[in-house]
Amino acid sequence: MENLVTDLLTTLNLPEYPASASILEVLCAILIQNAGTSSKDFASRSMAIDILGTIAARLKHDAVICSQEKFWVLQDLLSKDAAPQNYPKDTCCACLGGRAENLFPCSGCNRLFHAEFLDIEEDEVLNQNWYCHMCICSKQLAAEGII
Repeated sequence: MENLVTDLLTTLNLPEYPASASILEVLCAILIQNAGTSSKDFASRSMAIDILGTIAARLKHDAVICSQEKFWVLQDLLSKDAAPQNYPKDTCCACLGGRAENLFPCSGCNRLFHAEFLDIEEDEVLNQNWYCHMCICSKQLAAEGII
């Protein structure tokens, strides 16, 4: 039983194992029934409480770690405000090199990108404003009042 719980906790929140959370939830419901005061068998009650404690400790540990992490786009945008970055000139900011022709400036940050990184066709009219993905994220987060 302990090995099963360890495996479920190891695979919890991994996209390769989406059923881990559901199985763990059902297992916890069964263990709570066995840990109740109506349980007559002391050994099974003790084991259920021990396993529930292990699960609760892991979930609390994960919650603490998740509360300390920040969304990577937010970290990049906030660090960009704190210290302006020097972007390479005449070079695509996404691939940092490659062919120097057909570079288009982002209308928000003026960094240069190849057309495929801005989701535009090279033969499209260039009088429109084009925004890189970071500028699009910045606008969306600003509209939500997050930054």
